[in-house]
Formats: sequence, C-alpha cells, structure tokens
Amino acid sequence: MAARQEEKPVRRNLVILALALSACSGNEPAGPAEPLVPAALPVKSIRVDGPGTLEAGAYAYVSAVVLDMSNRIVLSPQVGWTSSDPEVLTIIEAGQIAYVHARKEGLVTITAKSGGVVGTGSLQVFPAALECYDPWYYGCW
Repeated sequence: MAARQEEKPVRRNLVILALALSACSGNEPAGPAEPLVPAALPVKSIRVDGPGTLEAGAYAYVSAVVLDMSNRIVLSPQVGWTSSDPEVLTIIEAGQIAYVHARKEGLVTITAKSGGVVGTGSLQVFPAALECYDPWYYGCW
C-alpha cells in the first residue's frame, strides 16, 4: 500500500508536466525575441561647445551636441567640421569631438554638420603671451 501512495505524487507530477508541454503550440520562436529598435529620428539641432578663446599655439577640444526631433541627444552621430579660417584655427581630428589647433591671432567660426543640419560656434584666438625670463635684461615688465 505504501508503494501505491508514492506513485500518486509521481503520477500527478507527470500529468502536470504533460499538460505544460502540450500547452506549447510549437509556433513560437525558440530563442528570445529581438529587441525593438526605434527608428532614428532626423537631426533637429546642433550645439557647438568649446572654449570661447584660445592663445595662439594652444590646442583644445570642441564638441557637437546633436539633438533629434524629440530633443534627445543622438549617440555617436556622424559629424563633419570646418573652420572659417584654417590659417587661424586648424581642425586636426574630427568626430563628435574635434581636436583643434589655434595657429595665429584672429576670430573664426567653427561649423559642425550632421544629418544636413548645421551648428556654429565662435572662437577668438589671441596672440601668444610674451615670456620674460629676465625682465631687467629684456625690458619686460
């Protein structure tokens, strides 16, 4: 009689397992569903951030903050950069962040373009400061 009482829980578990397996229709994908990727929205605006002034001979970074039509930041956008006067400011490396070199005195407009939208920023390059090692000898004060 003890053997028959032990068979009931085993039989019940087998029936539950069979019902669970039969509930699967077999039409569902075997792996996890692919995540939904939102469609890229068009670029709405670009803000150019960086220093407003540099000394001639200095290097700096400028960045483009690209916003989509929902005012969300676009991650890893393709950005093209130009300087209004490459003799005053040269763009060395470009991407979302550009590395620039101030070459000589002047005022330049830095332009960032992404998705047909343009953003600009101004940068004033001042002449390099004089270095005086011995003010009595060179006459520097």
